[in-house]
Amino acid sequence: MKFWLKDNRSFILFLCCFGFFRLAVADWNPIPSGSMRPTLLEGDVVLVNRLAKRLVALPGDVVEMRNEVLFINDLAGEYLSPVAVSEPLEGGLTTAIQARERVADHERAVQVLPELNALRSFGPVQVPAGQYFFLGDNRDNSADSRFIGMVPRHLLIGRAHRVLVSANILGNWMPRWGRTLERIE
Repeated sequence: MKFWLKDNRSFILFLCCFGFFRLAVADWNPIPSGSMRPTLLEGDVVLVNRLAKRLVALPGDVVEMRNEVLFINDLAGEYLSPVAVSEPLEGGLTTAIQARERVADHERAVQVLPELNALRSFGPVQVPAGQYFFLGDNRDNSADSRFIGMVPRHLLIGRAHRVLVSANILGNWMPRWGRTLERIE
């Protein structure tokens, strides 16, 4: 055993450093559902920065949605460059509207599915201390804070910032090379 450890010390050191990096700095996670469309697709594997967070409202913020328009602290979201597209949904295609949502200083890609019976209005709700409010980018097809409640600080693991690899898991399982190492806004 002593010789094995001596012969493999570089590999053991690599494993220890890799383990620390994955636990403390970054991780990767597969995307199993379409709740983050159009930003992330089913089959993407994302690099997660454990030192940053992606969310909509912080403790103390008042969040509300009126007819699909997001309000944070009474500031209404602006929806820029809306475009109609076809999106896969439950084995078929549905019409979706994709746009850039800007609220205060934050901007993100969002998508709505007008043909779905979805929760398009809620609140206003004040986010309590130690809690965070998340909304999926695919607003009408996401199990987010509207349904599961606010997320306590100790459950936050990080912010996804790059697609490492991607495969078309809803179709032919072929790699989507154009999404490899793509930056996530």
